[in-house]
Amino acid sequence: MNNTSIKLPSNNMKDNIIKLYLCAFFGNWAFATGILVFHYRELGFSFFQIFLITVVYEVLNFFLEIPTGVLADKWSCRKTIIIGYLISGISFFVVLIKPEVYITYVVWSILSAVCTTLNSGSVSAFTYNTVQEIDSNLYPKVLSKISAISLITQAISIIIGGILSDQIGFNVALLISGIGGIIQTIIFATTIEPRNQGQTQKVEDRSISQQFVDQVKSSFIILFKNQNVRFFLFYGILFFIISEFAGVIYQPYLGELGFSTKSIIAFFSAGSLLLIAASSFLCGHIKTRKNEVDLLLWISAGLCLSLVMLFIPKISIPAFVLLYLCIGADGIVLSDIINRFIPTDNRATVLSAQNQLSSISYSLFALLIGMSIDNLGMRLSSLLVGIILILSFSLLFSRNRVREIM
Repeated sequence: MNNTSIKLPSNNMKDNIIKLYLCAFFGNWAFATGILVFHYRELGFSFFQIFLITVVYEVLNFFLEIPTGVLADKWSCRKTIIIGYLISGISFFVVLIKPEVYITYVVWSILSAVCTTLNSGSVSAFTYNTVQEIDSNLYPKVLSKISAISLITQAISIIIGGILSDQIGFNVALLISGIGGIIQTIIFATTIEPRNQGQTQKVEDRSISQQFVDQVKSSFIILFKNQNVRFFLFYGILFFIISEFAGVIYQPYLGELGFSTKSIIAFFSAGSLLLIAASSFLCGHIKTRKNEVDLLLWISAGLCLSLVMLFIPKISIPAFVLLYLCIGADGIVLSDIINRFIPTDNRATVLSAQNQLSSISYSLFALLIGMSIDNLGMRLSSLLVGIILILSFSLLFSRNRVREIM
């Protein structure tokens, strides 16, 4: 704290980026999580029960996002992330206590929500602030590389995890994933706080509770009164709903197509992640200020079209290919733009607030989707979701002059 006026050498920030790449590798050992929904179905959980687990997760996200975002902004992004990574690693070992009981996965979702909220806005803010120390124009490329490493790692580990689960058991996949989380924590603990984070931390005359209230107020003012941020808040909510919906239906949909072992499902899941990785990497290198609006419009159209296409089983595989390509590209475009509009002092809190609103919106939507799938099936439910999102995106874009915002 007493050295906040000293500019950190850029080499330290470059080391941070290398460590972020390593954390992306070790933190995405998806030996267990990559086949989790299929595993739930094998345990006999209904779609309503599966979506209920996600609702528990998202509701906790809603309540914890803002406090953890303020914690990162007012205390330390780095320390907040370390705690989150540690909880994430430990959570896998908790599941090993009773891995066949439904309540165990509810507890896991609670722990996952805690670590996710500690890391969600914090990691994005830490990464963005680190890159600002070197060259602000590098952020899309750095983010795309982190995304590519994360997704390729997930893809490979999902395949291995599926084979391990079929040959040895799901518990082994859980054990290895937990070890990866612990290694990730150790690596991130060696990073250095970016200067533009540290220099905002100064001695305050106000009480901690008053600082908290003021931080939340200023962040929500940015979210709702800043037209630029407000547009991407609502856009981000729609994108979040699509991403979460895709993650839940993908594996069971493949099961209905006749792919019935964890190994085969793992290969398909790995393929989806490789598609996201490829589109993220490509988008990070082709996106510019001049073409980002066109990219956003085309990506949005692709997201909606792919959900509608899922109604027809014969073109469901191309539909999923399109869906995951668009998800990968959209994550890069959206993150780069919204970070640009948020002040450094509020970045983690504002991003956490956006995640909070996305979580509660999806929670309200998820139970309806779960009941819809149980009663109408995945094909018709996908069609309905696609139509709803087409109308929502059309309304959002029609009420905002996107090119003027950018």
